Amino acid sequence: MDGEQIIKDGKTCFDTLNDLFLLPSVELKDYMSHQFRQLNKRQLARLSKRKDPQSAYSLIVAMSESAEAKNRYIDIIPFDRNRVKLGRSELGRRGDKDYINASWINAPFGLQRRYIASQGPLPSTVMDFWRMIVEQDVRVIVCLTPEIENGYEKCAAYWPVGNETKQVVESLVDDEEARDGGFLKYPIPRRPRLIVQVRNIEEKSVPEADCIMRRIEVMFMRTDQEEVLASTQVTQLQFLGWNDHGVPQQTQQVIELVKLANLCQPAEAGPMVVHCSAGCGRTGTFCVIDSGIHWMRQLKSGIEISDEKHMAFDPVYELTDAFRKQRTTMVQAMGQYAFCYQALWDVYNQEIR
Repeated sequence: MDGEQIIKDGKTCFDTLNDLFLLPSVELKDYMSHQFRQLNKRQLARLSKRKDPQSAYSLIVAMSESAEAKNRYIDIIPFDRNRVKLGRSELGRRGDKDYINASWINAPFGLQRRYIASQGPLPSTVMDFWRMIVEQDVRVIVCLTPEIENGYEKCAAYWPVGNETKQVVESLVDDEEARDGGFLKYPIPRRPRLIVQVRNIEEKSVPEADCIMRRIEVMFMRTDQEEVLASTQVTQLQFLGWNDHGVPQQTQQVIELVKLANLCQPAEAGPMVVHCSAGCGRTGTFCVIDSGIHWMRQLKSGIEISDEKHMAFDPVYELTDAFRKQRTTMVQAMGQYAFCYQALWDVYNQEIR
């Protein structure tokens, strides 16, 4: 069913949600399926330009040989124009590239929402992940995946558990740089090493949001220096009830997770990092719900939103399409797309109506 048959000119976005959820369930499902197919067609058109360096959707850096080993999945990678770049050289090894599989995500239509959407770190990219957290002044990490799922690693355990203090140690110089024709230029054990140390300040369960909340202290150090290179504190919210490609049984825990993440987010800090395993399906769903809730609250309070006519047509479609222009496959599965509608409808009935 075409969306124009459901939504007419002059209606608000709240009318849109009302119209959709007054439909018989079969028609509502047909409508959502139609919209999701349109999103996939638009994404395929964008990805056809992925090798064009002049395109806004080029993936040349992420597909390069040097970046390949840092990608968990070959098909979920950041566009060149809005990829997050690692910056501070003293927090990385000599000669390190600036690549990390993470994307800047901005909500459309003047909504003041910004995220970093990231893949779940690989064991080899945990230090890069913490480096990004420090460099971008991130204070909230929303983790939507367990470490292991169905017997497969979905995310390296970059966080400490309980009273654990965890360290990642890397050489500041690649082994190849220390060798000359197979012979060591200098003894490897004497090389300075870079250390990132993370420890829990607090860890507790938050049942209403179905998550574990950890306040984590992060420190970057070198073995040949006494002073700390950089440090920060960050809150990680690890959601427990969301399988890959699936959705939670109810929307309420995700709604509470969104509220908690915003409660923990300082006003002047950098953007929150949101990640699952690939950094697209569950990650995109969280971002659409968070931005959609923010949009509804803004509209209720009378704050003007640019291009409200566009948003009135179908906010879930518009947000998903806008986020897919910034990271491929945001909101990956049809079930996740339908979950976004249901979550916003539930918030509308709880807070707005």
